[in-house]
Amino acid sequence: MVCGVSAVAVAVADLARRVGYRVAVAALAEDHGAFGTAEQTIAGFDLEPLAVTAEDWIVVSTQGKRDREALAAALRSKAGYVAFVGSRRKAEVLSRQLHEQGVGEASLARLTAPAGLDIHGIEPAEIAVSIIAEIIARRRSAVRAESVATTPLAETG
Repeated sequence: MVCGVSAVAVAVADLARRVGYRVAVAALAEDHGAFGTAEQTIAGFDLEPLAVTAEDWIVVSTQGKRDREALAAALRSKAGYVAFVGSRRKAEVLSRQLHEQGVGEASLARLTAPAGLDIHGIEPAEIAVSIIAEIIARRRSAVRAESVATTPLAETG
């Protein structure tokens, strides 16, 4: 799930599709055309119609266009991963504001900011690569941990 229409959001949606993820976009209706094809689009940031689960990943990349609204919706969802594209300082300010508005500590603790692995990316596509790489790393490490946990000791050699 990508929230927002920044250049990074568009690059994340495109790269996610290329590596085989289903992509849903939440953005203002007039911004949907920036994404080409997405499996699902939501006008605005009400994520309830998407029935977000703990297996879902949300990247908020609004770049100043309704940051607080999009981040609040993402953190109120059940998504297992919520990342914010922006500076650590901006994320801290938004987190404080959201806490004052009733978003709980447990929800705020799920926030990854800044989004992505630190590969020193600058261009939108480079930042998208860092975000998708982080999602892949987390997803695969969880699958690997499950596999190791269910493998009998005799097979682990």
